[in-house]
Amino acid sequence: MENKKILILGAGYTGLAAAIELNKSKVETHIVEKSDKAGGLSQTITLSDIKFELGPHIYFDKDTEVTAFWRDLVGDKFKSYERNNRIFYNGKFIKSPLSVWDTLFKLGPFSVISIIWSFIIAKIFRKRPINSAEDWVKANFGNQLFERFFKVYNEKIWGIKSSEISPNWAGQRIKSSLTTMVVKSLKKEHEFIIKTFDFPDGGSESIYNAQLNILNKAENVHLKYNCVATKISPSGSGFIVDFSNGEKGIYFSNIISSIHLSDLSKTLVGFPEVALNTLNNAINKLMYRNLVLVNLVFHKNEVKNFKEHWIDIHDPSITALRVTNFGNYNFGLSNSEKSGVGLEYNCFESEDIWTMSDEKIIEIALADLNKMGLIQDKPIDFSVIKLAKAYPIYFNAFEKQTEAIFSELIKIKGLELAGRNSMYKWNNMHHSVKTGILAARNCLGSKNNLFEVKGMVSIGKDSD
Repeated sequence: MENKKILILGAGYTGLAAAIELNKSKVETHIVEKSDKAGGLSQTITLSDIKFELGPHIYFDKDTEVTAFWRDLVGDKFKSYERNNRIFYNGKFIKSPLSVWDTLFKLGPFSVISIIWSFIIAKIFRKRPINSAEDWVKANFGNQLFERFFKVYNEKIWGIKSSEISPNWAGQRIKSSLTTMVVKSLKKEHEFIIKTFDFPDGGSESIYNAQLNILNKAENVHLKYNCVATKISPSGSGFIVDFSNGEKGIYFSNIISSIHLSDLSKTLVGFPEVALNTLNNAINKLMYRNLVLVNLVFHKNEVKNFKEHWIDIHDPSITALRVTNFGNYNFGLSNSEKSGVGLEYNCFESEDIWTMSDEKIIEIALADLNKMGLIQDKPIDFSVIKLAKAYPIYFNAFEKQTEAIFSELIKIKGLELAGRNSMYKWNNMHHSVKTGILAARNCLGSKNNLFEVKGMVSIGKDSD
C-alpha cells in the first residue's frame, strides 16, 4: 500500500467510516471537513447541559458488519432500548407502528371500514399506472390511507405534491402490503414490529468521538477542519489537489467524496473524458430540502402527555414534521430536572421559516407543541439550527438526472462516491457507514457497487 495516498472529502459518518477502514491497512489518509466539527448530520448538540441529536437518531440495522462496527467503537455503551413512538393525526395520538386495535379505536369503525373498502376497490377494480408515489400508495393501500396518513406527512417532507414524488420513494420506505401489515401486526411478529433499537450512551457523539480518538492517534491519518478541496485535477493514475488552506499541488492516488455533488463538480478541472456541461446541467436540476431544527429546554414537569421518544406528525394543522422528547432517552441525553424537546421543519430556501428570526421560529414551535397538548409553560433555553440541502428530493424522473451525473463521474478512475450527499440518496446512518467502508475497500482494490447497498435505489432500477 506504499503507493496509496487517499483523500476523503467530508468527516461525517461516511467519511469517518472510510477512514477507519483505511487505517486498518495503515494507508496514508487525509480528511478535509468544511466545518469545525465532525459528525455531519449525526451530530450531538448540547444546550443547557441537555444533549440533543440532529433528529431522533436510532441505531438499527440487519447488516451485522455495520452493527459490529458501532459496537467495536463504544463497547458496552452501545445498548438496546424499547422503542416508543406515536403518530399525531386528526388531533389524536395513534401508536406507531400501527396497531390494528389502537387504530380501530382512535379512528372509529366507520373510518376503518372506509379504509378497508378503499383498499379492496384499489386492489380489485382499479389498476392504475405507477408514475408517482401517490400512484404507488393508492394502488397498494387505497385512496383513504393515502389521504389520511401518507399525503400530509410526505408533502411536509418534500414540499411538493405526492403526484410529483418518484414511486421509488414509496417502494423504498414501505416494504409490506396492507394485508401483510394487518396480519403481522395481529401476530405481533418481531421482524415486522421493531420493538427495540440501539443507541450509544452520551448520544451519537460517542460514536464519532471514538472514531476521532483512533484517527487522531494514527500517524498515517491527517484530519483538517475548516478546509475544503478547491481544485482537483488528473495526474497520471491519480489526482493533484489544491486546498482552501493554501496547500497546493498535493498528490493523491484515490479520492472518496461524501460531499454534495455540486461542491464536488466545482473542483473538477482538466478531465477531458468528463462532459462538465452535461454534469453541471444535471446537478443544477437536482432538488433538496433544507432542515430547521428547534431545540427547547423545559423543566421536566412542564412537558406532559409525551412518554414517547418521538412523534411523527401527520396532522396538517401542525407545521412541524416530527417532535422528539430527548428527556425520554435514558442514555445520557437527559437529567432528572430538565427535558429537551426537538422539532423538525423541512423547507425550501424560498419559504419564510428559512429566513425568519430565531424568535419567530420559536413562536411557531411553541404553538405546535401547545396545539398537541405537550407543554404547559415556556422553555428555559432554546436554539435554532438551520441545515441547507439536508435531504435530496426524489422528484419524478430524478433518476434521469442522477444517471447523467453518475455516467460522467464514473469515468474518473480512482474517485469513489459514498454517502447521502455524493450519491443523492436519502441514506440512513447505517447506509452511509456501509458505503464508506465499501468505498475504502474499493480504493484498496475491491470492486463493490455502492449503489447496491440495501435500502437505496440503484441506478436505472427499482428500489429493493
